[in-house]
Amino acid sequence: MDDDFIDKVAHEIAAPATAIKGYLRLINDTNPPFTEVVREYFADLNEAGEHLSELVDNLLVVVRAKGGRLMAKMVELDLFDVFEHCMSDLDWLAERRNVDITSGFEKGIMKVRADEQMLILSVKNMISNAIKFNRFGGSVIVNAKREDAMTKLTVSDTGYGIKQEFKEKLFLPFAKARGDNTIGVSGSGLGLYVLKILAESMEGDIEYNSIEGEGSEFILKLNTV
Repeated sequence: MDDDFIDKVAHEIAAPATAIKGYLRLINDTNPPFTEVVREYFADLNEAGEHLSELVDNLLVVVRAKGGRLMAKMVELDLFDVFEHCMSDLDWLAERRNVDITSGFEKGIMKVRADEQMLILSVKNMISNAIKFNRFGGSVIVNAKREDAMTKLTVSDTGYGIKQEFKEKLFLPFAKARGDNTIGVSGSGLGLYVLKILAESMEGDIEYNSIEGEGSEFILKLNTV
């Protein structure tokens, strides 16, 4: 299928997907007096809306990268501001999975050179995965530290880790881990593939460590300001 066609279709879907997500968020913020059953249906709807929005964002990155049209606009960014922005979109998911998310750094300390939209999508993908592939009642720690000319943003989880046989496919398109612990986890299999594209587009890199049965950590390396 022609990449320009996919690009145009994704753009057409993006606007209504964003509107749906926004209205769902608005309804949720009003704390309506739903019954428990309706509240669960609404949570499913919220998750489906987020999945659709994430899929569109990821498709646009892939198509533009393949066509040589993914250009990073490098500016100075505060990592904590990006973290807070991402959490404003993901706090409902963390609440639903009963996952505690904490940050080990503060505003104004960790600044990097990156493309704002690319960095937001990257961090959002990392945190979203850490929540979705975590244990119910687990935790996620987001931390940052400087190392030479680079700043490392690390997202660690207490999930089930990555099976050894899946590790070689981890950053391939449409790669999805399969197992009893991933049943019901939404995702297109593009998240980590896109994360690697975005990291390299911002003159950075992505690394990971994982122990099956104990959890994983993903490290986004970016140029320090």
